[in-house]
Amino acid sequence: MLVRLGLNSNLIKTRTPLSNGGGFNSMMTKLIAPYSQMATARTILLSSSSSSSSSIPILMKNTASRTTLQNMMTIRSFTQNSILNENVPSSKDTQDSTILREQRAKRPISPHLTIYQPQLTWYLSSLHRVTLVLMGFAFYLVTIAFGLTGLFQSNNSENKLTSNSLINWYHNKMSNMTKWTVKGAFAYMFTLHYALSVRHLIWDMAKELSLKGVYRTGYAAMGFAALVGTWLFSL
Repeated sequence: MLVRLGLNSNLIKTRTPLSNGGGFNSMMTKLIAPYSQMATARTILLSSSSSSSSSIPILMKNTASRTTLQNMMTIRSFTQNSILNENVPSSKDTQDSTILREQRAKRPISPHLTIYQPQLTWYLSSLHRVTLVLMGFAFYLVTIAFGLTGLFQSNNSENKLTSNSLINWYHNKMSNMTKWTVKGAFAYMFTLHYALSVRHLIWDMAKELSLKGVYRTGYAAMGFAALVGTWLFSL
């Protein structure tokens, strides 16, 4: 196999460049020449058996290796410079980018909910979510307060938060206006959210999905919240 490489290297070295691409073929011959020298050096190294003549192929091998390394570094530098030159934007690209940014800055802002006519459908959809968030926040706030007082004031029963102490604070510490506001808000929020949840269950059964059905169930939920919420507020 090594002898074959040596023969091929001789063929490469003696090949005459073509007339129509002499410059390219000459450059390729110069780049491939070190590899052919290495192949020739390997062949001579294997064929020589005496130790006295071993310094000559080793010297040829080292020379070919240095030449090959120099050619590889030249090719790598040429490739890196080509990539850097491709990534550098031209003046025309910079000008086009500037014009595009100016056009984007002058675009009008997309309209929001203010351009739409208020409708019962999206009003009730928003209230369904808002009521749940407010009631959930109050529930978790009271639950966390119970847990913290039970954890840090387990030995002091007077300052410990309990259901009785919370009820006493509501009736004795809060003003009448504040009590009515809190009671009415939670009464109507609870009943409205309950009615709208039943409305969604009706939709899950594939009923009242038409536009008239949506409005019919919406008015029914509002009526239920008004009646039952008022009853809870009066207790």
